[in-house]
Amino acid sequence: MKKIAFLIKSGEKFFLPFNHFRHIKSIRSASGKEIQADIITLPAASDKFIASACQKAKHLGAEMIGFDLNLYPWLQKNTLGIIENLNIPFNDGSIFTSWSIFEAVYRICKAKEINLMGSTVLIFGANKQVAGLCCRKLADCVNNISVAPSAEEFKKTAKNADILINLGTSENVSFDITALKERAIVCELYGCGVNPSDKLLRSDCTFIKTGLIKVPYPKKFCIYNRMPKGIICASLAETMLLAFEEKFANYSCAENINPDKLEEIADIAAGCGFEVWLPEAPVF
Repeated sequence: MKKIAFLIKSGEKFFLPFNHFRHIKSIRSASGKEIQADIITLPAASDKFIASACQKAKHLGAEMIGFDLNLYPWLQKNTLGIIENLNIPFNDGSIFTSWSIFEAVYRICKAKEINLMGSTVLIFGANKQVAGLCCRKLADCVNNISVAPSAEEFKKTAKNADILINLGTSENVSFDITALKERAIVCELYGCGVNPSDKLLRSDCTFIKTGLIKVPYPKKFCIYNRMPKGIICASLAETMLLAFEEKFANYSCAENINPDKLEEIADIAAGCGFEVWLPEAPVF
């Protein structure tokens, strides 16, 4: 049985450079394919911690490593070094994450009968790769779309957006929720977003979590707190899908990704029974 490993940035401060958090004996696709996975948590993203955790993953028999998107800022600076030294395929999941965000926006607009083509969309976040892929995909069905280049620009333009896509950032970014456009839709990537108590100030706006995937056979992954059973983040789901297809390659950790890969990963997901999880806009 094929085996993969996930590297997750933990909020806890472990004394060890990494922690072998959990072994998942079986993850199945709708077509009957099966893989195993090990989850390794890191207290911080550093050269030493990443190297130790990756060596542990290889020792456990992993044929490919999936990085959580929270590790993206570090990967952005050190990807080339990892490729040269690890000799094992790895991915940050930005391709399937970008697709899942696009589908979430499309579905929520359809459910609410919103004219997506005529909407103003603003994307902001530290993950430039996801922001760029989302922008290129949404450009097929949105006339007015932009990416805020800085936190300052984000704060200035957020109030004009019909649809705001927040990908999270290492900067201390906040915006006046009372200044949001009437009936605005705010799409928040898992792990970031508006304070829940602040959302009560704007009952007219819609806040949705994006980047989450429902697997065909419900399983408690125990990776993120309060995540429903059978739900996994798209960044890690991408590595699962590639393992099902035996595509052991650096699929998403690369520069200038061909947008056609979004369609490819979406087709693989459909064949494996993986669906974008969006309770606010179910698929009928």
